[in-house]
Amino acid sequence: MYQYRVHHSGTQRLELRLGWPWRAFFLGCFGFLAWTALDGGRIYPLPAVVGLICLAAGLYNEQWVFDRADRQIVSLIGLFPLLRRRVYDLDRLEAVRVRTMHPIGAAPDSDTGNRFSQPAVPRALQRRLVRLSLRVSDENGDTHSINVQTESQRRYQHLLTIGQTIAEFCQVGLESPAE
Repeated sequence: MYQYRVHHSGTQRLELRLGWPWRAFFLGCFGFLAWTALDGGRIYPLPAVVGLICLAAGLYNEQWVFDRADRQIVSLIGLFPLLRRRVYDLDRLEAVRVRTMHPIGAAPDSDTGNRFSQPAVPRALQRRLVRLSLRVSDENGDTHSINVQTESQRRYQHLLTIGQTIAEFCQVGLESPAE
């Protein structure tokens, strides 16, 4: 439901945006719950609180803009209209990464260093994750990883497709493990 969708805005701009159906769903829930909370001239607290949570979910926005004309990458994250804007230099982008991560809750074995030998949570509750990130360099030449999205291993192919699209658009390499 909270998946990025790729949008090409001309030949010089690529955008990753959250789709509108989830936003419409939560704003619709907010409208219904607001109507329920104010029914009969009395305010009912439970629908009001759940309605406010739905409003926040409906106003949440995440967007990445890769702009070749301005040579920048822009990240917009937050509740509309209060969005945190971060700008990165497109020329400092070295690669796009799609990596599989260890299961949540897996604790490293202190003797062997094997992180999967003694799970901190039962195996049934562990989840493998895949992360889409950008490898960028700073003014000193040090490289940093900027997380774009982390999802369940089931969504690996979706994130790999997005990673390939970004890498081709920005003309940089794609780092991903062999399937």
